[in-house]
Amino acid sequence: MVQRLGQAVLDGSLLRNLLVTLVEVLIGMALGVLAASSLGYLLAKSPAVERLLSPYVVASQAVPIVAIAPLLVIWFGPGCFPRC
Repeated sequence: MVQRLGQAVLDGSLLRNLLVTLVEVLIGMALGVLAASSLGYLLAKSPAVERLLSPYVVASQAVPIVAIAPLLVIWFGPGCFPRC
């Protein structure tokens, strides 16, 4: 195991994969913050949007992420979908 780690460090694959993962995490975080901020603003400023979307927001918070994650993998596939 230590030998495999050393090989991954020396051949550069560990750093390359680390950077890919970091970029994917940052892009996902940025998209999540943008979506959540936009939705929060709309819910706060528009009573009509709040009446329309509030039940779905509450329902999404009531369902555990471990129940939704397998469905997302089935729908979108594993990995970053722009690579398709």
